[in-house]
Amino acid sequence: MAQRYSSYIKDLPRPAREVNDFGDFLTYRERNNLETQLISYRKKTGNSIVIITLSTLPFSIKETSLQYFNKWGIGDLFDNNGVLLLVSRYPRRVRITTGSGIDDILTDNDCQRIIDETIVPSFKERMFYTGLKEGVDNIEAILGDRAPYTVQHPAPVTTAPQTPTPPPQQIITYGPDNIDESNSETLRWVIWGIILFVVVIWLRIRYLKRRPDAKTFSAEGFSDAPPSETTKTFLGYLIATGWALFWVLKFAVMVPVFIFSFIARFFGGSSRGGGSYGGGRSSGGGASGSW
Repeated sequence: MAQRYSSYIKDLPRPAREVNDFGDFLTYRERNNLETQLISYRKKTGNSIVIITLSTLPFSIKETSLQYFNKWGIGDLFDNNGVLLLVSRYPRRVRITTGSGIDDILTDNDCQRIIDETIVPSFKERMFYTGLKEGVDNIEAILGDRAPYTVQHPAPVTTAPQTPTPPPQQIITYGPDNIDESNSETLRWVIWGIILFVVVIWLRIRYLKRRPDAKTFSAEGFSDAPPSETTKTFLGYLIATGWALFWVLKFAVMVPVFIFSFIARFFGGSSRGGGSYGGGRSSGGGASGSW
């Protein structure tokens, strides 16, 4: 059943956007204005709000919205703090679907009130941008205030004026004691890394020279041919060391990449677009309306 549903649900566009106007409800400027507002809100609060408009519905408005929400992975994987505002032209339907992590903040009653009192009246007047803009404003106001938080400081206490005492003059000296500790620590690690690299090469060369059964050497190992002056040189052993380090680095890079890909594929959802699409899920919370 999930595969049957998925074939009717569009894939997440690349690059991913917050406003996906497949139904052509908005102008270019209106889309960009909403996009800018939603990106700014997500960066301030971490909550993801996505708008999708469609020409037709493959299923009911509730089922279509839920399928888009979970296939695209709206919101954070662990917080499930995404919101989807889905609009259809034929039939004329609108729905707000919430992630399972914010159902208790943006309740079904809140979603229904926003649809009935804000979105639907504007849609009936064919003011689609106004309806979406005011609907998003209401959602953002419930989830979190967009205004920056300001600390209220107590009123200053008036005291008698005092003659300010000049701060003691600080004498700056330049020398080894005035070097930034962080820079010296970084330099120390770089020096130790270079020393370790040189020691590894030296030990490798020393090992190959002292092998009693040392024969002709190549990058793949030792062959049965008699030793020659060319392959027993320092350059030959250096090439061997380079091959050894190459394979070590190759596995050191490939293993973390493989682990990260495995986690992202099986635990992070199938859709990855960054930003608002982090693998969030919805259990079907929200509300629907007609216009």
